[in-house]
Amino acid sequence: MQTNIIKDQNLYAAIDLGSNSFHMIVIHYDGQEIQVIDKHKEMIRLRSGLDKDGNLTELAFNKAMACLKKMGDLIKKVPASQVKAVGTSTLRSAKNSKLFLEKSYQALGHKIQIISGEEEAHLIYQGVSQDLLNNDKKRFVMDIGGGSTEYILGKNKHHHHLTSIEMGCVRMTQQFFGEGLITDKNMNKAIEHCRQLLHPHSHKLLAKGWEETIGASGSIKSIGKILQENELTQGEITLAGMLTICDKLIAAGSAELAVKQGLKGLKEERIPVFAGGLSVLIASFYELNIKSMQVSSSALREGLIYDMLEELNGIQK
Repeated sequence: MQTNIIKDQNLYAAIDLGSNSFHMIVIHYDGQEIQVIDKHKEMIRLRSGLDKDGNLTELAFNKAMACLKKMGDLIKKVPASQVKAVGTSTLRSAKNSKLFLEKSYQALGHKIQIISGEEEAHLIYQGVSQDLLNNDKKRFVMDIGGGSTEYILGKNKHHHHLTSIEMGCVRMTQQFFGEGLITDKNMNKAIEHCRQLLHPHSHKLLAKGWEETIGASGSIKSIGKILQENELTQGEITLAGMLTICDKLIAAGSAELAVKQGLKGLKEERIPVFAGGLSVLIASFYELNIKSMQVSSSALREGLIYDMLEELNGIQK
């Protein structure tokens, strides 16, 4: 006999179904203080589950549904109106995304909304801006996902320009580093391809200008950690530091071998898509003339939380 679960009206949950990983965050908000109660992350690599016809395979479905079932069990005490779940780049492009949404509702117990690249960028900025003090400086925020990369310009808690480009760590890995092999040739090809994708947008971004540069999400956080642990920087990201990492990857022949040969800070789960994310960030530094980037611990899922709190409780962002 199934027992009724008492909902906690102070709990809120946000779920981000990314092209590389699925993220969940649960917070407690009593009207005054926000406290993180639980986090869950799994590397699903949804984009890798697309077949040649653009459909998610049965294996990709099964892996995603198992994760969503687990997340659903973890948020049983959260009121339905206080759960937000969104899908991004891969679900925007998958031909069978409608079927995915039907099955995911059964697994998770909540509807999933597929959001546009612009909405994705908006939520990323909201999440990152909560970590930062209002200083009236023009702010540039960048987020490399599995299937797309977002560039956002704003000031304090408000953005005024959003750009989303269909290039991400999984997408670039599939296109240029599919066998895991990293050479000078395929790395340069990947960087040049990313520059070509970004170039039509770079003039507008540069013309608007910014005074501080912040990066978010897995690829960027991973690069920052590697730079710090290998004593290349103190945690900030620089072009010189990334090119040194590149040299180590190319000399080793793969990210996996680079780790075995002494590259510190690269987690095992990040190895398969690391070169793709690195190529996107190096291209962005070149194309946008970025000198240094700070790393944020927050991203889209935190943005979902703050948007929901503002909508339901009138919290000012």
